[in-house]
Amino acid sequence: MPELELFSIFTSRLNKANINYFVTGAVASIIYGEPRLTYDIDLVVELGRSDAVKFMEAFPNDPTDPIDPMTQWTQQTQPVKS
Repeated sequence: MPELELFSIFTSRLNKANINYFVTGAVASIIYGEPRLTYDIDLVVELGRSDAVKFMEAFPNDPTDPIDPMTQWTQQTQPVKS
C-alpha cells in the first residue's frame, strides 16, 4: 500500500475517533522543512485510558495493522547454531 494512502487511512481514523496525534520524523521534515526520501511515517499518538478502546475500534484487524519487524524477522529466519 502506498505510504500516502496508508497515512491518509491512519490519520482519518484517528480524526474520526477524536484521538490526538502529531506527525514527526522525515514526513514532518518534508512538510515543514527540507524534502528528503523516506519510506516510513512516524506518528506520535496520545492515548489516555479512555482512548484505548476508541483506538482499537478505529483499527480493527485489517491490512493497515502495524507489523512488528522483530516478530516478522523471527518468523522468517532460523537461529545460527555455533
